[in-house]
Amino acid sequence: MLWNHFILLKDNLNKLVLGTSNDHLSPLNENSFKGDLNKKKCVFIHTKVIPMYQKLKLFAQSSGIELRIISAYRSFDNQLMIWNQKLSGSRSVLDDLSRPVDISKMDAWQRIRSVLRWTALPGTSRHHWGTDFDIYDASAIPESYSVKLISSEYSSGGVFNRLDAWLDARDVESDDIRTKFFRPYKKDRGGVAPEPWHLSCKPIADIYYKKIDIGLLKQQISNSEIIERETILKRLEEIVETYVFD
Repeated sequence: MLWNHFILLKDNLNKLVLGTSNDHLSPLNENSFKGDLNKKKCVFIHTKVIPMYQKLKLFAQSSGIELRIISAYRSFDNQLMIWNQKLSGSRSVLDDLSRPVDISKMDAWQRIRSVLRWTALPGTSRHHWGTDFDIYDASAIPESYSVKLISSEYSSGGVFNRLDAWLDARDVESDDIRTKFFRPYKKDRGGVAPEPWHLSCKPIADIYYKKIDIGLLKQQISNSEIIERETILKRLEEIVETYVFD
């Protein structure tokens, strides 16, 4: 019985990491702010992350920042839909300056690399875990402003530059909660493009990061209807090394 229970727990953990399970999630409702049209009615994040996020949000309010989540959990199927839309040309693929790029004349590997710059391979997205979400400051935006999630919004002179600086700040008072969150794509390491809006709850996310299994990922990809599957499987180790463990 104990062995069967262990096998079940391990199987559930593998599904969570790959984005094929949502048993670890709970709904999070956030109040509207001013004329903010970007807030989702409800997002789903990891149950154990919710109290830490709420504490972070309260601490941000003491600095005049209204944290809001614009994107949180994404399943494997949802990430697969985004991936296939980009590879098929029905959804824009962006370059490093957030400008649309034409991938139709590229070879398979070039197309995959262009998409991977901004979009995780299904089965590897940190959004699968419910520990990671894209955030903005609702108090900083003009009424009816549409959040774009581009780097210029968070850089000097950008609408969310104050949020960017606040997330980087460290002091004795904040160490208890702010250091529990980090931005895995803050810097460009040659794989994923910088995403200053992407926030991760480190204590929980690190558990799943260490459980990424390339063998299980290969099996999941092999059984999916993903565009450019043959090339992905051929270059899977390189993809994981560059865009997941970068």
